[in-house]
Order: sequence, then structure tokens, then C-alpha cells
Amino acid sequence: MRMLTKSSARNLVLASLAVIILGIMLWFGKKHDKIKVEFVESGKDKPFAVSMVPIGQLPESFEVATTLDIADKKWSVVDATPKHKSDFERSGKLRVVLSPVQMMNPQDILFSLPTINDRMCVLQKTNSLDGMLVIHEDDWRQVEFVSEKLLGVVETEITSIRAIYETKRKGAGFTRVHVRKLIETPIDDGVIAYPALKNLFTISKEFSGFGIYSHMAVAERGFAFETKNGLRFYGVLSPKGKVVFLCLANTDGFADKCGDIVKTFHLVGVDWCKCQTIRN
Repeated sequence: MRMLTKSSARNLVLASLAVIILGIMLWFGKKHDKIKVEFVESGKDKPFAVSMVPIGQLPESFEVATTLDIADKKWSVVDATPKHKSDFERSGKLRVVLSPVQMMNPQDILFSLPTINDRMCVLQKTNSLDGMLVIHEDDWRQVEFVSEKLLGVVETEITSIRAIYETKRKGAGFTRVHVRKLIETPIDDGVIAYPALKNLFTISKEFSGFGIYSHMAVAERGFAFETKNGLRFYGVLSPKGKVVFLCLANTDGFADKCGDIVKTFHLVGVDWCKCQTIRN
């Protein structure tokens, strides 16, 4: 019987380890075309359905809010194991915890605000809102400054908003909302230079711009800054660098601290939800 030398035995062990490692790499590198998906209703242990689902029909990740249509019924995803496509594509298995979506009668839905603006400014998608003043999309142009020549249009819009308060109020909300459409361009291009606007205040912080969290987007040619007395202005510049939208993100001191703006640039300050104006 032939005896193995120490060197030969060591080489055999190394070769065996290499085969095992290669097998593990091939296994973990394997990708499944179909995934065995277990659908489980929230609060229960056993799946109510199991299906082989083509990988192309599954989302890249379950970390964001996801809804699924199963047997003509809508479900919202509560949890998923694993959450990422790269993981269940390798394992071939996915467990999804679901909760049925409860449909509401549209007549029971209340709006939290009496008015919103008709359209958003031009937005650009982004991966990060760091350095930006972040606002809710419904807050866009809720407190703003418009040209004095538009005062008649402002009063028309306010009349419509007051009608919402008088006829559509229900508890803490509203059964309808007035959508403002009459003022598309609040400030004429060329009237207000951005440096001239900033010179009216002592600025404590200047942001990179402003963004909308729900869209993960930033305004094209947007600006934002905070003054020493606590006002947070934001808006949009024209391609020429002039102010065409000028808004406030907070209303504390709106009437008391914005007199210089309306006087210097012949503007009217409007808090639409409060139906309040400040004029020169």
C-alpha cells in the first residue's frame, strides 16, 4: 500500500477545500428565475397562499411602501423576508406579510387644508436632500408674495377660500379644498434681483435650495435662506437669476417682519390658508 507523503496529504486537503469553497461560491452565486413566495396575513403564522413567481414580477426592494393585487383584492406589504431582490433571487424563497387595504368612502375623506396651489414648480429627482430646506408638497406657495397689480386676483381667490370655511368645514377638516389656479406667475421676471432680496435681511443660514421629501426631488433654480429674526424664505429664480416665486416656510412674524419686502418691491404678502394679506 502506497503511503502519502506529508506534502501530498497537504495538497489533497487544499484541493478538497478548494472544491468545497467553489461549491459554496457557485451556490451563493446561483440566481433563481422563479421565487417561491409565501403570502402571510399580518397576525397569522401560516401562509394563505404559496406561489412560484417569476423574478421579473417582484420589486427591487420591499423597504418602500408596496401594494399587491391578489385574488382581486388589494394588500399592503407590512414586512418581507428577505427585503431585497438580490437576496431572494439567490435563495429562491420569499415570505411576504400582508395587511388588507381598507377602502374608504370618498365622502368620508377630509382635507386638512382649505386650499392648495394648482401646480408644483419644476422638480429634479435627487438621492439626497442634505443641505436643502425641506417642505411638504402641500405647503408650496401657501404663504407667498405677489405683485401689487395682482391684488384683485388675490381677493378673488380669498373669496373662494372663505367659501370653503363657510360651507365645507367639518370638524377639524374640510370636505372640499379650493385649488388656486389664477396666479401662475406671482412676480414678473426682472423685478427682484436675488442679491437685492437678501440685502434686506441679516441672513443666518443659506440653504443649497429647497426640496420636496415625498418626491425626493429639489426645485430647479430653487433657493432658500433663514434670517436672523427667524424667517425662512424659499423660492425659485428665473434663468436670468431674478426672483419669480418668493414664499415663507413659517408664518411666525409674517405680518410684523415683512413690511420692508412689500414696500421695497411693491408686493402683497398672502397667507392663503388664513385669508390674510399684508400690503404697503
